[in-house]
Amino acid sequence: MGPDQFAETMSKHGIGSEQTVVAYDGMGGLYAARLWWALDHYGHTNAKVLNGGFRKWFEEARPVTAEQPHVERAKFEVRPGADRLHQVAQRARLVFVVAAAVFATLWATGMLAPTPALAGFAIIAVAILIRAVSGETVHPTLPSDVAPALRVGDPLVEAVLSGLPDPVVALDPHGDVVALNARASAMAPALRRGEPVSLALRVPEVLDSIRRAIASGVSQRVEFFERVPVDHWYEAIVTPIAF
Repeated sequence: MGPDQFAETMSKHGIGSEQTVVAYDGMGGLYAARLWWALDHYGHTNAKVLNGGFRKWFEEARPVTAEQPHVERAKFEVRPGADRLHQVAQRARLVFVVAAAVFATLWATGMLAPTPALAGFAIIAVAILIRAVSGETVHPTLPSDVAPALRVGDPLVEAVLSGLPDPVVALDPHGDVVALNARASAMAPALRRGEPVSLALRVPEVLDSIRRAIASGVSQRVEFFERVPVDHWYEAIVTPIAF
């Protein structure tokens, strides 16, 4: 059904662009899901599918009627590009491009073999789609001057970190651990997601650089030594990122 015919059909049945639509059927959701998809495709994202359909509604003894309701004609407007799939693709496109460029560079410079590079990009791609789709309804809209807070276990952050060759730890603005990759966990086994990094990382130089980076918004580089059980020299880079 084309957009003009769909809009006319919806308008005739009293479905306007500002109304919430609850779809149901007696066929296990087959036709209700198709209606939901069509509404979403034509830009009407305020649509739901009744959980369990009419059968579950009837079995729970909820109110039903055989009366045919009188429906006033409404105005349904098709809005191209307003559907969820289009919005997800738009949000994810830039991240896809950046991720592809990063892994292509790592591959070209020999820092990653082809198979790990492709696997890392695939993991990030899946995480981006999960984040974009789940963020459609879970996260409220924030003012333009307020940055969304990182969440512990965020799939996008975890996927990005797991694809990096160096030990990496992601912190929130309070210095709590949000995510870390396996290399960082092996280097500092006491690090725990959701806990302050200062509880596990007893290196004053690194903790000071974290505080400076948070306060100034400027990357910090620090060198430090560990003499137990043997001498080791380390370099840490702390980089604030607007996520």
